[in-house]
Amino acid sequence: MSDNHRNLAILFFTMVVAMLGFGMIIPILPFYIFEFEAGGSAMGLLMATYAIMQFIFLPIWGGVSDRIGRKPVRMIGVLGNAIA
Repeated sequence: MSDNHRNLAILFFTMVVAMLGFGMIIPILPFYIFEFEAGGSAMGLLMATYAIMQFIFLPIWGGVSDRIGRKPVRMIGVLGNAIA
């Protein structure tokens, strides 16, 4: 396997793991909303907060990755995802 294919496989694997983590949370959110006796607006607010934080912080992380490189930023993201 060439170095380029290996890097692509690693990137693909990290993105699959990140999306699986998010994809496992979305279906059980309604159960948490029901358990904590919150309404649909709380779930909507939770999802909107996630989207707004991405909108705010993605350009910041893009600038950081331009300065220090994409690999370290990607690893910080994967580490943060693993901790969360």
